[in-house]
Amino acid sequence: MTDAKQPLLSICIPTFNRAACLRSAIWALVSQVKEMGDLVELVISDNCSMDQTSEVIAWGQQYVRIQYNRNDTNLGFECNLLLLTNSLAKGEYCWVLGDDDIVREHGVKSIIEAIQKYPYIDYLFVNHSYEHERSKKSNDQNTLITGADFSELRNPLCWDMETKIVQHWEKIIKFSRVPALFTSIVSHVFRRNKWNEFSSGLNIIDKPPHSSLEMSIPHACIVARMMVGRPAVYIGYPHVIMFVGNQLWFDQWWPMIQVIRALELSDLFESLGAEKQMVDLYRNVVFKNSSHYFWRLLTDSSLESRQYFSLATLIKRYWKYKSFWAMVSGYRALASLFLKKFPYVKRQILWIMNRLDEWTIDIM
Repeated sequence: MTDAKQPLLSICIPTFNRAACLRSAIWALVSQVKEMGDLVELVISDNCSMDQTSEVIAWGQQYVRIQYNRNDTNLGFECNLLLLTNSLAKGEYCWVLGDDDIVREHGVKSIIEAIQKYPYIDYLFVNHSYEHERSKKSNDQNTLITGADFSELRNPLCWDMETKIVQHWEKIIKFSRVPALFTSIVSHVFRRNKWNEFSSGLNIIDKPPHSSLEMSIPHACIVARMMVGRPAVYIGYPHVIMFVGNQLWFDQWWPMIQVIRALELSDLFESLGAEKQMVDLYRNVVFKNSSHYFWRLLTDSSLESRQYFSLATLIKRYWKYKSFWAMVSGYRALASLFLKKFPYVKRQILWIMNRLDEWTIDIM
């Protein structure tokens, strides 16, 4: 049983230099956190922001209790995340939100009700919907964005909007056709002591940002190690609006995450004993939806992430998948524009195309 003084849920927000976004994120939570009383705490860890973040926190504390931490130096996202979940948060469960995510009305209550209904399960997956940053009605930093501004449920991550138990966590893959299914931390609500146990082996000390799977999507690695083969609660209604397009790292690093890191995540699933059918399904989702990003990695020399890209490694690892070759050849017309400019690319593409019929195997 949970100690009466311990919150049932810690809502944790890591933030850095995004005061205007954070203001709306807090506002969307104010009435919801107050409604839940002692069941919920709001914890924010500021990674040494140089903007008005501290002023936004002071503004928010007029309306709701916020446990606020400001790091003396920028610890990096990974260490700030673990500081939040492993040290600052006190709840039995944790839900980590991005500093620009907007929780729809009654979202917090729905999470609490699901935790209370299934107290024997360590993890809940929360569906969310996507909106581009430019869809916000105003660029005025003083304008508060709420869930009511996005009442239409557009671009859901998962198509199934029911709440249910899945006997094996990896079966959540069936509900989406999006390669980024597990990459958004907002989807994961977890029992904190289990998370702490599986996060202890995370290899992130003195590693460059985005240089490995763990340095790109550490939360997905922890959750996979914690949950593969175990039952989970799937909450299908998209209680969160996630905004894309204003992340500083997005343009440079998203092609790497969409293609290479997502496939490495599938390899992690496989190594942990996930059902082969689910692993193959997830890989095919990545292959069928990533041609554009694959070709950017192959041809765009301005991408920092290219230093971690190897065409030879991809071929060696995934050549048996027909959908892999569909990804490689899907932008053939676009690729032809680059052949004269990139002789290495030309040799690689011709080599692949000459062997396409010989090697392709549709395993699905």
